[in-house]
Amino acid sequence: MKFLIDKPHLVFFLAIPILILIGVLSGYDATNKTLDFNFHDTYFVVAHFHLIAIICILFGIIGLGYWIMQKTNKVLSKLLNLIHVGLTFGGTLVVWILTQFYQTEIMEYEFNNNLN
Repeated sequence: MKFLIDKPHLVFFLAIPILILIGVLSGYDATNKTLDFNFHDTYFVVAHFHLIAIICILFGIIGLGYWIMQKTNKVLSKLLNLIHVGLTFGGTLVVWILTQFYQTEIMEYEFNNNLN
């Protein structure tokens, strides 16, 4: 626990190779390896590998920020460090687990199917 509070940049830097390994081992099948979401009237489709690459870049920036704060001898709040790291990794894990339980299929409707 002290490791998380004193050196949070190492946690983010260590997560990057793990995420890249997960992205590479998940395969390149484009049919089932995409994330699509609707934002107003536009559908965005992102491949899982690209999503993992974006998350790795974000973790690199966050880790770099923590590392710069440590090198410049700035004192960060230990409680806020713990909350940030806990919510980043714990929250991501909770969201992933919940999405495994709630997966919906897209239903295709026939034209004029039971319409009045």
